[in-house]
Amino acid sequence: MGLRGPNVNTRPIRARPIDDRESINITPQAIAIYRRMRRYERQHGPGGKEWWAMNAKLADCFGLFGGMVVYEDPAWEYNRPFPSDLARFDLLEAASKAKGKPKKFRYKWEA
Repeated sequence: MGLRGPNVNTRPIRARPIDDRESINITPQAIAIYRRMRRYERQHGPGGKEWWAMNAKLADCFGLFGGMVVYEDPAWEYNRPFPSDLARFDLLEAASKAKGKPKKFRYKWEA
């Protein structure tokens, strides 16, 4: 039997979304693993022992269980895609395409 009266907690159990985009920290190691995975996908398709090994390493970077798919490409066209996996894909794709910070100053011989 739960609490009643003024001590009752009416807030939802899960106050934040499952995959909060601001809380995801994408490290350079995660980007390197993601790029290798995408290269492997273009040659062999998703899945395979090597792909799952890279997926487990990428899951470690995010603090996830290694047996689950870390990201889901919309091109795979699953019937029921996971929103958190799609969000992770978008973040990883943007981070892998982003360039580093430009130098503030260039010497004339660096041009």
